[in-house]
Amino acid sequence: MAINKKTLGITLLIIGIMLLTIGVIGVNTSSAGYDLIFIVGFLAPGILFLIVSIILLALHLHSVT
Repeated sequence: MAINKKTLGITLLIIGIMLLTIGVIGVNTSSAGYDLIFIVGFLAPGILFLIVSIILLALHLHSVT
């Protein structure tokens, strides 16, 4: 089963944006005790997903041109 870099990159980009959105809303609306849960659970993976998706999309663009 082959998944190309473009499809995987776009999927990870969408997931990363959703995680960042949930994390930012959660940090802004939660009490001080729950901030760490949203930072570790949503913001950090969201940033990681965005970085990986940018790398995959850059590799796809590099291989196309």
